[in-house]
Amino acid sequence: MIRSFKVKKDSFEYGILLFKELQRVAEFNVLFGGNGVGKTTLIDAIKQGNLEVEFNRDTEVLSYINSDDNIRNIDRKLDHFYSSKKTIEPSMEDIASKLHANTLSEGQSIIYSLIRFLGFAEGKLKESKKDLVLLFDEVDSGLSSENINMFVHLLLDLIDRYKGRIQVFVSSNNYHFVFIFKTVLNMYTGKYEKINSYEEYYKLLAENMVKLGKKRRLNFL
Repeated sequence: MIRSFKVKKDSFEYGILLFKELQRVAEFNVLFGGNGVGKTTLIDAIKQGNLEVEFNRDTEVLSYINSDDNIRNIDRKLDHFYSSKKTIEPSMEDIASKLHANTLSEGQSIIYSLIRFLGFAEGKLKESKKDLVLLFDEVDSGLSSENINMFVHLLLDLIDRYKGRIQVFVSSNNYHFVFIFKTVLNMYTGKYEKINSYEEYYKLLAENMVKLGKKRRLNFL
C-alpha cells in the first residue's frame, strides 16, 4: 500500500494538484472537493506513476473509471480473466450474475461492472501476495443511493476479509461517501478532515471554493 507520496511536476494531463505531498496515506481515501481541484488528477497520477510514491510492501494498482468505453474495456478484461483463471471464483461473481437482464439500465450496467471489478480484485488477492491499491473515479455517477450502498457494502466486506492488503481512493461529488466514512482527504489542502453532517460538508466546500477562487483570480491578474 501507499505510505506517502510527493508530487513530481507542476501539472498533469487532467489538471493540477493543489498540494505537493502527503506523508501518511490512509487506508480509505474519499477525495473531497469541487470540480477542477485535482480528484481525477490524483487518481490518474497514481495510475500512471506520476508521483514519487513510497510503498509499504509490494503493491499492484487497479483502476476503475466510470465511463461507457471503460466499462466495456473492463468487462472484456474480466471475461478474459475469468476464462483463463477457472480455479478463481470470487464470491462476488455470484452476486453479479443476479443482475442479468435482457436490457440493463445505465445504473445496472455500472453496478454490474463494479461488482465484477471487485471480484477481479478478490481474484488478484487470492492468487498473489501483493497488496492492492484500488482507484475509483466518479464511481457514483449514474448510481442510485441503493446501488452506492451496495457497492460500499461489498467494498467494505472485501477490505474486511483481506485486512491490511487493500487501500482505496474514491473520487466523488456525492455526499453519500462522506456520510458513510466521515473522514475525507481535502483536495484543497492535502489534509484529512472529519465531516459529521451535510451542513459541515457544504460549509467546508463553500469556504474552500471561495479561497481557491480568490487565489486563481490573483494568479490570473
